[in-house]
Amino acid sequence: QNVTGFTIDANGAYTVSVVDCIFTGTLVQHGATGIFDTQVKTSGANCKLNPALKGIVTPLSMPSNNLPQLAFQLNSVDNTQTAVFIVTKG
Repeated sequence: QNVTGFTIDANGAYTVSVVDCIFTGTLVQHGATGIFDTQVKTSGANCKLNPALKGIVTPLSMPSNNLPQLAFQLNSVDNTQTAVFIVTKG
């Protein structure tokens, strides 16, 4: 997958482009865990995903190149669509 342009601010608001879709959302820590809840809006002229998705974002262990990663799993409310992608800092 072509994941580009990931930005995140100090409040957890982020934007990321994946193939034909732009995801805009906010990360909120899930209780006292290291996992984050998120709700996103999708956009893009050729994006075929539901315009509103929700899901989880999980930090992954550092691979051998020592770059942090975030794994996104997003679902439509009716669970008919899923988007899964990994963002690597670097």
